[in-house]
Amino acid sequence: MFHQIGDPWKGGFGPASEYCMPLDDFLDAADRIARKVPILSWNEIGENSQWLSKPDDNLDGVLLTFDDGYREHYQLASGIMLHQGWPGIFFICTGFVTGDAVSIEHAVAQLLHDGKWNHTFNTQILSEAAQSDFDQLNHRNQFKRIMSAYHSASESARSSFYTEIAGQMGHQSPNYVSPVQVKALTDSDLHTVGLHTHSHPYLPTLAEQSTHADLDAALDKLLQLTGRKPALFAYPYGGSSEATEQWLQENQFQAAFVTERYGYTPKNPLYQIPRFDACSHSFKQWVSQL
Repeated sequence: MFHQIGDPWKGGFGPASEYCMPLDDFLDAADRIARKVPILSWNEIGENSQWLSKPDDNLDGVLLTFDDGYREHYQLASGIMLHQGWPGIFFICTGFVTGDAVSIEHAVAQLLHDGKWNHTFNTQILSEAAQSDFDQLNHRNQFKRIMSAYHSASESARSSFYTEIAGQMGHQSPNYVSPVQVKALTDSDLHTVGLHTHSHPYLPTLAEQSTHADLDAALDKLLQLTGRKPALFAYPYGGSSEATEQWLQENQFQAAFVTERYGYTPKNPLYQIPRFDACSHSFKQWVSQL
């Protein structure tokens, strides 16, 4: 699973740059994988369903997946992958594409980097103890403290915080694929486009009604953008929920992906397919051993 590829500050991902992989590192990792293990497309798996169900060590393969819909996924990665014959699965947050939503991570990171962080935001999301030494932290640790508190907060507190941050940003970051680029990825003979929610919430913390509202909006938007119903879904932050899996089943999704530090086995349910985070130590160790 890849996130941003390229410069960690391009588009405001700086403090969260552990989720950003330089282009040369991405190309090196993909090349190492391709030399040792087949890089499969989802279409190939659909034609050979035993890949997911038959416990055969000879049926090795790798899926290269990309989350959130960063502009670099289209402008840098997808073209190189087409040239090399490497298929990819691109999971799109529809709100980031259309400008209806902002990435809370990018918004917080950008405001911190630009010196525009409003400390009144801290009172909404941080405890008094967490606020006391906030100014002594560097941007990376400020970012981590804010996001940790955000994901631990109640749904109403997160909603209020999100609204304030989005209002402070004033516009959508241009760091995501455009509607035209989403359509081009969809029309590719090699690549697959999947769904990654509308506003990138942490689904285990949402009520069922809120979960379904976000997913319904995401599915409607992606259908408008591509003219095709997606078959695949990736959980933001790797967090699944019963309400989400119920919705996926009702809407006939074939599979959904979580984030775990191990590979797929036939014991994994199809709505719980694990993926390595490409910036994790375990992924880099696995690639180095190929």
